[in-house]
Amino acid sequence: MTYPRQPKGPNSDRPRPARRPALNLKRATTTPKPIPPSSISPTPLPLEPTLAEMPVLPAQLDYVIIAEISSTFGLRGVVKANILTDFPERFDRLTEVFLAPPGAPLDAPRTRYEVMSARVQNEKQVQLRFVGVTKIEQAELLRGFTVAVPIAEAVELPEGEYFIFQIIGLEVYTTTGENLGRVVNVESQASNDLYVVRNPASRKDLLLPAIKDVVKKIDLEAGRITVELLDGLLDL
Repeated sequence: MTYPRQPKGPNSDRPRPARRPALNLKRATTTPKPIPPSSISPTPLPLEPTLAEMPVLPAQLDYVIIAEISSTFGLRGVVKANILTDFPERFDRLTEVFLAPPGAPLDAPRTRYEVMSARVQNEKQVQLRFVGVTKIEQAELLRGFTVAVPIAEAVELPEGEYFIFQIIGLEVYTTTGENLGRVVNVESQASNDLYVVRNPASRKDLLLPAIKDVVKKIDLEAGRITVELLDGLLDL
């Protein structure tokens, strides 16, 4: 089992690399694959559509956020976006994305946009230009929108590596079978991540270090994590 860099941030979309992580958590990202025709609106996008005219897909729980639009660039509809993926090179081959307004959950309806161009400025920022968005007034309406791709296109990670969104929601059990609660967040630390485990019967969350001495097994199919509690962990 190998333990590469972990992702930035408190959730699956904003991880922070650690120096020597004990468990591999990766930012949710994707490799470019064809989108099934059934998931794309058959209605062609007009040359200069308004937001209201854009086709909207049904709500579904299968998106991962790879960027967030922060500002406009120039007068011709280009936007700047903060990169929220461990694989920024994917923007070089990006052909379409799905946008939702600020604060929208992953299961909210998202609008499909065809990508005309994507230019990575550095590891933190990318410039995006969408078909039909040709004026700064249109680009301004997208400020704060999240840029997502289907979760089905997520990179297949090597054994022992996980996306943060896969960890959040798992039930946590001790090696003796005691249910400690459910993972509600992942906090990044300098040396390793912390699983925030919440139990309705407890007054405070339990913080479990994501190290192999504690986390013994992650079973995504069963939806559970098996841990071994070290001395003092329940007192944190």
